[in-house]
Amino acid sequence: MHYSRIMPPSGDHRYFTSTAVFLNEVIKLAISLTFAIYETSRTLAPLTPATVIFAQIYNSVFSGDGWKLAIPATLYTLQNTLQYVAVGNLDAVHFQVLYQLKVPLPSGPSRRLARLDARCSLADYWLTVSGK
Repeated sequence: MHYSRIMPPSGDHRYFTSTAVFLNEVIKLAISLTFAIYETSRTLAPLTPATVIFAQIYNSVFSGDGWKLAIPATLYTLQNTLQYVAVGNLDAVHFQVLYQLKVPLPSGPSRRLARLDARCSLADYWLTVSGK
């Protein structure tokens, strides 16, 4: 990602970051929908129409509190867009350090609010050091 944003464009302009983020989300939607169709079809009869399968998936996602997932999903998409902006404006070392700090920095206040134990701190440390 960093290499594609810092190199001079081959044509008139380089790719739009919004297109890269959008295609990333489309790929994730296709993979998630494939797994949802597979899991739903396992519980139904073999010759169940696709409309019934999609209706059941729709009802399971949007029933109850499922719509609340739209808020973190929107923030995650905004975060991905801002990562492209950051990688275009920062050198690789600073971007990587700041990218790794996205795990422990938000977990500090949430750990205090939820009064979590030291195992969570160890998990945050391990996620930061391992680079995942």
